[in-house]
Amino acid sequence: MSNNLEVQTRKIDEKAIIIDLVGDVNSDGDTLIKDAYRKAVAEGAQTVAFDMTRTDYINTSGISVLISVVMEAKKANQKVLVYGVSPHYKKVFDLVRFSVYVTMFDDETSARASLTTAAPQATPSPLPPPATATVPAATEVPKTAEVPAVPQVPTATETVEHQASTPASPSQPLP
Repeated sequence: MSNNLEVQTRKIDEKAIIIDLVGDVNSDGDTLIKDAYRKAVAEGAQTVAFDMTRTDYINTSGISVLISVVMEAKKANQKVLVYGVSPHYKKVFDLVRFSVYVTMFDDETSARASLTTAAPQATPSPLPPPATATVPAATEVPKTAEVPAVPQVPTATETVEHQASTPASPSQPLP
């Protein structure tokens, strides 16, 4: 398959960069995509957004390239956003669970808005005072306890000998 992929980068701000993927995403784009990501990180990006609005085709090798970039980003505590994915490829991303590891948006406006929307800060609620419990004093356990005698169960040999020595009566069935 020929390399029919253009990769362009656009800076959103000091901490975020968009990587435009134009054309076919497959193994031929491995170096282009990874180099664009690494360059963005080297320039200080903490968030990388992949624009896939002009992506025509993605095969399993292309998904593998994207997954490897996402795993690298996750190890470095970076966020990865993806937007502009067709409904078909959204289903594919869900099937291969790629969408679990990235934040997906329908368009660039939504992706950019997520960067400026600060997550609401949770105000910690005052903790209740620690519960106190009174533990009763331990009672003394006798060191030797009397164990009731266990009745002896006859062994199989004793049972057979007993049955042989007992005369059978006509009303009793034979063993």
